[in-house]
Amino acid sequence: MLTNLALVAGKTSGVELYLIDYEFGEAVTELSKHSISFTHIRYAEKNKIDIDGGFFIAILLHTKLIIEGTIVCSERTRILLWSTHPQDGLKIIPSFNLFLKFNSDFVQKLIVSCLHPFYYKRLKEFFQLATSNSSIIFMDDTNYSFNKIFFGFKAQKVIWPLITANPTCSKSWNDYHDSEVRLTFLGRIVDFKYYPILAFLMQLREIPLRFKLTFIGDGSYKEKLLEDVIKLGFIDFEFLGNVYKPDLDKVLSESDVCVAMGTSALESAKLKIPTLVLPYSYRSINHKVLRIKWLNLVNGVEVGEQFISNRIDGYDDYINDLFTSLTDRKKLMDLGLLCYTKWESDFSPLKIKKLLVHNLETNKFFFTDNVRKLLAPDTMSRFITFTKKGLKYFLSHE
Repeated sequence: MLTNLALVAGKTSGVELYLIDYEFGEAVTELSKHSISFTHIRYAEKNKIDIDGGFFIAILLHTKLIIEGTIVCSERTRILLWSTHPQDGLKIIPSFNLFLKFNSDFVQKLIVSCLHPFYYKRLKEFFQLATSNSSIIFMDDTNYSFNKIFFGFKAQKVIWPLITANPTCSKSWNDYHDSEVRLTFLGRIVDFKYYPILAFLMQLREIPLRFKLTFIGDGSYKEKLLEDVIKLGFIDFEFLGNVYKPDLDKVLSESDVCVAMGTSALESAKLKIPTLVLPYSYRSINHKVLRIKWLNLVNGVEVGEQFISNRIDGYDDYINDLFTSLTDRKKLMDLGLLCYTKWESDFSPLKIKKLLVHNLETNKFFFTDNVRKLLAPDTMSRFITFTKKGLKYFLSHE
C-alpha cells in the first residue's frame, strides 16, 4: 500500500520523494519501472537517518525506529500517520499477545491501562496532539474504532488507506467451466487471516460444488493451513507462495472468485473478478457465525472489518445464497462488475490522489520534541521487550 501511495505522490507536481527501506525491495522496482524520481535510503546501512522538513509517512509499527533513534525528524517535519494492521495502536505495546486473549473491550482496556499506565497516557496525549494539529490520518475503520475506544482518538481528517495500482488486464469469462469454481485466496497467511480462512473453508465443505483452490501469499501460518486443507478433504489445490507484482494481475485473472482482506480484496476487484471480503480475527472462529460478504456490499471502510455475527441464526440461508451465487455464471459476471465499480469509485489511484492533494497542505502535525517523548516506551514496556529478547536468545542457543 505504501508503494502504491508513493506512486501516486511521485506523480504529483512539486513532490520530492525519499524512500526509506530495509533493502532493495519491490517498492524500488515498482517506482523505477514507472519512471518515478526518488532517493532510496536503506536504513540497514545507516546508524541514523535525519529528516528535515517535508512529510514523514510510516506505519504505526515503525515508530520503534524513531524511538530507537534510527530515524531523527526535525521540528520542521510534518507527520502523516499510517495505520492499517488490525489494532495497530495497541500492537506497539509489548503485552499485546496477553491483551488478545480477552474479547471484552473493558478487560482489554484494563490490561493496557494497568500494565502500561504511563505509555497508555502518553499514547492518548499523542493522538490528542495529532487531532489538535489537524493531522491527516491514513487509517481503516477497524483501527479508528479501536483507537477511539482505547485512547479517545477523534480524528478531523481520516483517509482510508486502501489503495492499489491500476489494472493491467481484466477477467475474461470465455474459459469459465460450470463443473468447478476456481477460487483464489490472496494475502499473507498470518494469524489474523488464518482463522477466517479456515472458517470459510469449513463453510465451503457444506456447498455441493467442486472447488479448485489457489492460495497466493506466504506467511508463518502457511504450513498449518496446508495441513488443514488436506484434513478438510480438499483435493484440487495449490499454494503458489508470493507472486511477483507484475505477474499478479495475470495470475488472478484466471480465477472465478477471489477471497481476500483489505487491499488484497481490491487487487482482484479492479480486474472485475467477483470478490469476497474476509473479516479479521486473532482467534479461532465457529464457522457458523462467520458471514463473508461480496465487496460491493460492504462500506468502503469495512474492507478488512470484523463482521462476525456471534449467532448461527440464518446460517442455512447464508450458505444457500452463497451456493446460488457461485453456480450462476451471469450473476458472477455482474458481481465482478459491481466489485470493479466499487474499486473505481472508492479506492483507485485517481480517487486517492484527489484526497491526498486536497488535504496535504492542511496537515499541521509537526515532529516536535513533545511528540518524541510521547512515543517513547515506558519502563514496563522496556522490561517486557528485554525479557522477550532474552528468552528468544536463550531458547535459540540451547
